[in-house]
Amino acid sequence: MVVIVLNAIMLGVETYPAAVEAAGNLFEVGDRVFLTIFVIELAIRIAAYGRHPQRFFTKGWNIFDFTIVAATFVPGIGANVTALRILRVLRVVRLVELIGDLRIIVRGVLRSLLPLAGVASLVVILLYIYAIIGNALFGEALPDDWGTVGSAMLSCFQVLTLDNWDDLFFPAQEVSALAVPFFLSFILMATFVVMNVVIAVVVNSVESARQAQLEENAALVGREIAEHAPALADRILAMRMALDELEAQLHAESRDET
Repeated sequence: MVVIVLNAIMLGVETYPAAVEAAGNLFEVGDRVFLTIFVIELAIRIAAYGRHPQRFFTKGWNIFDFTIVAATFVPGIGANVTALRILRVLRVVRLVELIGDLRIIVRGVLRSLLPLAGVASLVVILLYIYAIIGNALFGEALPDDWGTVGSAMLSCFQVLTLDNWDDLFFPAQEVSALAVPFFLSFILMATFVVMNVVIAVVVNSVESARQAQLEENAALVGREIAEHAPALADRILAMRMALDELEAQLHAESRDET
């Protein structure tokens, strides 16, 4: 994790020309050092599977790590500065794997994609309906923002994000008195209601991912206990026999003393 963070910091510092000029080839040497560490780490992780190294590729994160490191050695990519920089910054994504809480959040977000598809459909429908209404109300006077259904949907999306929405509201208010109920109803329905639904879906998905992680950890512990149960039973039996022998020996010694 420390190496990944240092690598990320170096990538950020590299964006300053003055720092690159002052450091000379230090950044290039640093990148080679980081790459060497990642290659050694990858080799150790693959070797940890012993006679079954193919099992390393059964996990998605392992495939991701291997791809990021191996792609660096592809001749075409190594000569392409842009592609090489993208690969280098993708190493930072590995922090998601290493930080448990962050991994759960990402899993929750991925789980929420399917439920959010329905919410996205609702947003598109609202945008289309209000775009048609906006075109009828303000299209002639404000053709740049409301002249077509496409530009009107784009304007509605700007209001949805609350990004300088007043730049659209005040000109529309001068055109029609219905601008106030139009914008107010859209903000209430699309921004507050729909966005809160999105937040609820994501939070619920993250909680489900957290629960799934707890169940997965519990199952892993259960499997480990089941695998080592015979050996533990044998050790407990041996300890019990040793205690019995010690107890018998103590009783015998006490009788002799008596």
